Amino acid sequence: MKLDSPYANQYLDLKPEDYSQLIELAIKEDQTHNDVTSNTIFPYSENNMASAYIFTKEKAIQCGSPLVKYIASKFNSIIIEELTQDGQNILPQQKCFQIQGNINEILKFERISLNFLSYLSGISTLTNQVSKKLKKYNVKLLDTRKTLPGYRMLSKYAVAVGGGFNHRTNLKQMGMIKDNHIVKAGSIKQAISTFKTENNDIPLEVEIDSISQLDEALTPMVNCILLDNMNNQEMKDCTKQINKYNNENQASILIEASGNFNINNLDKLENTNVNYVSMSSITTAAKPIDFSLVIDNSNTLFT
Repeated sequence: MKLDSPYANQYLDLKPEDYSQLIELAIKEDQTHNDVTSNTIFPYSENNMASAYIFTKEKAIQCGSPLVKYIASKFNSIIIEELTQDGQNILPQQKCFQIQGNINEILKFERISLNFLSYLSGISTLTNQVSKKLKKYNVKLLDTRKTLPGYRMLSKYAVAVGGGFNHRTNLKQMGMIKDNHIVKAGSIKQAISTFKTENNDIPLEVEIDSISQLDEALTPMVNCILLDNMNNQEMKDCTKQINKYNNENQASILIEASGNFNINNLDKLENTNVNYVSMSSITTAAKPIDFSLVIDNSNTLFT
C-alpha cells in the first residue's frame, strides 16, 4: 500500500523468505526432535492424536498468523484452522487458532509458535495504540531501523498490521544525511551536493537538530527534512519555514519528527504540522502479548 511518500509505506506482503530462516533457527534452538518429556510420555504414534487451541490472555491486535501456519507445516501431522486474523482486535480468552495433530508434535510446536505470536502481537498492539493517539495531531507513525537483527521485515510487518507505516527498510533504499555525515562532509550543503551528484534518482532525507541548519537543507534536491530532538516551539518554527519554502517554490518537502517519542509524550507534536513522527519504541519497547496453547480435553477433532 503506497502512501504519498517514499518514507511511508506498509510492508504487508510478508513472504516466507522473510522469516523461514528464523523459524528453522528456532526449531534447532529448541531441539524439538530431542524433547525428552514428550518423547517419553507420548512416544510418536499415528493413533495418538489430539486437538488444541491457542488463545490470548489479554486484549491485543493479533499479528503472526503466517508464521504460526508455517511452523505448523514443519510438523507432519499438524493442521491449523485460523479463528482470528492478523490485524483483528482480540479479547482475553478468545480462541485464535484451532489445532489438530499428534500430541507429540503439538507439544513441540507450542513454544516456538507462541514466541513469534507474542512478540509480533506486542508490536502491532503498541503501534495501534500510538497510531490512534496520533490522529489527534494529524501525524502518521513511522517505525525505524532499530529492530532485532534478523527481525527487520517481521517487525515492519507488525507495525503495518497495527496501523503504522514503515520508514526505509535498509540503507540501500533511500538516502538519509545525518549529523555524522554532515560533520565529515563539512556542511549540509556539501553532503547534499555530493549525494545527489551520484544518486540523483534516489530519494533523500536530511536530519537537522536546530533551525539554524534549515536554510542549507531547503533545496529541491531534498525530499524530506527530519527534525531531531526539537521541542514543540522549535518544530513549529521549522515547519512554518519549510511550508513557506514549499509554497514559494512549488516544492513538496515533507517533515518528520524524531527523538525519544513514546506513547506518553505525543503532546509535544501539538500544532507542529509535521507529517510524520518516527518512534523506535514501537519495535524496541513493546510488551509481548500473553498467548497460551491448551489441549482440548474433549478430544473433539475438527474436520
